[in-house]
Order: sequence, then C-alpha cells, then structure tokens
Amino acid sequence: MSEFDIIKKTKFPNTIHTIKRDLINLGLKEGDIVLVHSSMSKIGWVCGDELTIVQALLDVVGQNGTIVMPAHTGGNTNPDSWSHPPVPETWREPIRRTMPEYSINNTPTRGMGKIAECFRNYEGTVRSNHPQFSFCANGRYKNEIVEKHDLTYALGMNSPLGKLFELNAKVLLLGVGYSNCTCMHVAETLVGKPNLVKKGSAINLNGNREWVWYDDIDYNSDCFDEIGMLYEKKHNDVVYGHVGGANCRVLNLKNIVNFTKDFLEENNNLNLSYKKCDTEDELYIYKEFKNKLDLYEDVQKIEYEKVLNWKKENLHSEISDCTKILCNGKYIGYFSINEENKKAEIDNFFISEEYQNRGFARKALNHCLDIIMQKNISMVYSYVFTKDERQIELYTKCGFVVREFIGDNRCVMSKKIQYN
Repeated sequence: MSEFDIIKKTKFPNTIHTIKRDLINLGLKEGDIVLVHSSMSKIGWVCGDELTIVQALLDVVGQNGTIVMPAHTGGNTNPDSWSHPPVPETWREPIRRTMPEYSINNTPTRGMGKIAECFRNYEGTVRSNHPQFSFCANGRYKNEIVEKHDLTYALGMNSPLGKLFELNAKVLLLGVGYSNCTCMHVAETLVGKPNLVKKGSAINLNGNREWVWYDDIDYNSDCFDEIGMLYEKKHNDVVYGHVGGANCRVLNLKNIVNFTKDFLEENNNLNLSYKKCDTEDELYIYKEFKNKLDLYEDVQKIEYEKVLNWKKENLHSEISDCTKILCNGKYIGYFSINEENKKAEIDNFFISEEYQNRGFARKALNHCLDIIMQKNISMVYSYVFTKDERQIELYTKCGFVVREFIGDNRCVMSKKIQYN
C-alpha cells in the first residue's frame, strides 16, 4: 500500500501523543513487561513512522518496564524446509555453504515488520544469540531476558520467552492475530515428549563461520488463531482496543501459554482412525475436489465441466481405493494411495475445514507415509496447487520437495524414502 493510500484511509494523524494515549487505554502502564507483535501498516499514517511507535512503547512502560520484540531471522535456516516459497534442490547446498553467519549486531530481522526492525536498532536495545529465533529487549530487565537462549527448544523455557513467562509479562498484539503470538510456542515444548527435527544455521563458532546442525521442534502456529478465539471465550482478561487504526489485544503471557498447553494435550489425545470409503463418500470427495479447483485453478483456461465429469466417473469406479479419516469416530477427511512401479501417489488428500489447523493433516499424512513404507516403496509424490500454500507447507514439513511444475497452477512434490 502506498503512503498516499495510507493517508486516505487515516482519519486523523497519529502522533506520539495519540499512540501513547491508545497504549494506555489498552491497559499498558509504568513498569509493565510487554512482548510486542506488530504490523505497522495496520496503524495508518504515523508522524515519525515506526520510530514513533517504539518511543511511545518505551515511554509508556517507563524506566522500570521492559519492551521485548521478536527479531527472528528465518532466512538463516536449512533451505530444505523453506516453503514460502521453496527453492530448487540444486540451490540448497550453495545456500548452506554461503549463508552469512548470524550476528547479534548486524543480521537484520526477516518478516518481523518495520517496528521490530526499528526496535532492533534502537539505542539501548539488546538481542539474544539464537541464529533463527532471537529476541530483542529494551528496559529494566533487558539483559536478564536475553542472556540465555538455548539452541534447542529455542522457543521454550530456556529462552527469552521462558524468562517472560517467569516475569509474568503481558502480550500486545498490535494489528496482528494469535498466529503471530510467539509465546504460544512455549506450550509445544511442554506437551509430552516433543518430536525433534534436524535444523541448521550459519553461526560464528570459535571465530569461524560454520554451518551448524541442531535439533529442535518443528514449531507450528496453524491452530493458534483457533486457540486464541477459544481463550477469549473462556477468559475475561483480554483487553481490546486500537492503536491508530490497528485492532489490538493485550493479554497475560503465562495464561495464554498454559491455555495453549491444555488445548494441545487435549487434541493430542484425540485418536484418528481410518476406514475404507463406500458410495456415500463419493459426493463428499467430489465437493472437496471442486472447492480446491475453484480456489486454485484458472477455470477459464481448462475444460472445467469435463474435468468435473472425469472426477465423478473416476470416484465412482475407484471409491473403494479411497480411505476416510475419522477423529473419535467422526469423518474429518479423505486420502487415497495409488501404486505403480515402486512409486506411490497420494491423491484425494483433504481435511475438512473445521478440523484444519489442529495438526490432524500432519498425522494423516504421516499415516499415509507409514502405509507406503510398509510396502517398501522408494518414492512417493503428490500433485499440489502452487497457490495452496497450506498444503505445500504441510508436505514440505513431512520431507517433500517440489520436483516439477505442471503448467501455471500445479506442481509435483515428492519424497524419497530411505530405508536402513
């Protein structure tokens, strides 16, 4: 959005005085410790831009308070896991070999927004030393918050988030939703025995730039918006308001972490089961297919009705090859596995909308992979719409890579299965 468009959408100029007033109306006060997630574009036109927001936050909490913001550097990660967008497989080793090492002082934030980047450079701000999930802090407790940041469980209790948990900090969601609420990841480290995955970053080790591998959780915020909405229904401690034109929430960090932990434990206890489909499932799968086609395909460039008729006929003749996914006995999705020449295709993979963003798609996809591995198949693939970012991310997290693009709107994602 251009500055002219921002001005047109702003009723009154936002100044440091109006921003401080809005923050105080949200309940922020002298001495508060606040984790801030923000979107500058949602606020509207601001006299002094993001610098005004940073100064207003620090002024409101005062010398006895502390402001903390994420300073993540998602580019300094293993490119095998990149999905927005993925990069060709041949690029990945050169990326690992040449990625600049993480520097507390010099490495810019990535995807954190203008306010967080301004805060990183603000006089007196300090930063933790994690190469991917660093945090910045300024104020009374800044050094205590950032001094310890483990490489593994980077968003756990031995991180700045854990210190904020102990200090009973607040969270300010300034123009963003719960999917940006990083502290909720702490709950993932507290539930059962988390599954660790191999991660990597470029760091300075003993004076030399090196690519270092380490284990951590495959953090997932897909269900955070749903958790946040449930939290608001059951708790009355969320303060709503505005900073300029941005919708905002202020809530207690410890409370939302504990609520998220309870939610994840409950959902982890929900059992998925699988049952062969019959004729009554044809219509459901057809509707799911049509919805995706309408969402992600350029229907003007294909023989739309012909494609839909083909799908109907295909489902009618092959419905017994499809499997329905059940959660505690209730239908939530489908998949089918087609085998040929030591290769397997995962097809008709759907999770119904009300069960998305809760980890069920990952469980179901891993179930598919278990079936395929039992048959000693060495390659599995699936056709995915290139605009279906959620599905691309899901497959990427399960080890698939983009192998080939089909026209403008589809790609083939595949995974080589290694056997010991």
